[in-house]
Amino acid sequence: MNAAARNREILETAFAEAARGNGAAFRDAMADDIRWTVPGTMRCSKTYEGKENVLVGLFRPVMAQLDANFSYRATRFVAEDDIVVVQLEGRNTTTSGKPYNNSYCYVCRMEDGKLKDVVEYLDTKLFSELIEPGAFPAK
Repeated sequence: MNAAARNREILETAFAEAARGNGAAFRDAMADDIRWTVPGTMRCSKTYEGKENVLVGLFRPVMAQLDANFSYRATRFVAEDDIVVVQLEGRNTTTSGKPYNNSYCYVCRMEDGKLKDVVEYLDTKLFSELIEPGAFPAK
């Protein structure tokens, strides 16, 4: 199996497990020194460095705004060398009861079988309206 296929398989497994509620599989796929970038001008837009910073500084505030039935699924994987592009669809509800159905594209770079760099693209208007006000302080 070539590197691209191996990297794709690692992420397919991690995202499938996360979609089933096994977040540990996705966390385990992350390198300790991962860099996760959310481009743009949103409150959360920046590069989060290190697994703990991604989990606590980005994921935790977002998840606190969503109900316990968090759901998203990967719909497409495209892999070349150490890059895997993943399209995702989220179907969720905020803790205030509003639908939060967002689409995502993650451009991932793998290194030594681990998720090393991610650039996350999403519907920033939807995110800014429904998630950010309660999750991230104003810049």
